[in-house]
Amino acid sequence: NENLVAASQFLSDLSNIFIGCQSLRIEKNENLSVWFNEKKSQLDHLNLIDHVASRLFLMALKDQLKKIQEYYEFTTNYHVIKTLDSICGHISLMDLYFGVRDDVLTELEIISDISYAWLGIYK
Repeated sequence: NENLVAASQFLSDLSNIFIGCQSLRIEKNENLSVWFNEKKSQLDHLNLIDHVASRLFLMALKDQLKKIQEYYEFTTNYHVIKTLDSICGHISLMDLYFGVRDDVLTELEIISDISYAWLGIYK
């Protein structure tokens, strides 16, 4: 999933920022760096088959990212704010993917089959 890869890469970028690898005039923060690395690792090992657990993890991660943004007040660093917003955007797209239930997909398949048959009748 491309959103999963993108969110993981953004978490890695944030980890590098707070460990001091990238010079953005941000105070080094080992705790944030470790936290972002842990979340990246969890995201990399996310079980995409288990929709419920994956969705719960993603929503918790999105909530935690918003709380971090509020707590550390990154208002002076646009790059960090934009990266956090990008991660939340990718998480929202993944949530939409996990929100589609199997019964809905089955109904859509039936509707498309009927539509195809209907077109065949009138040709």
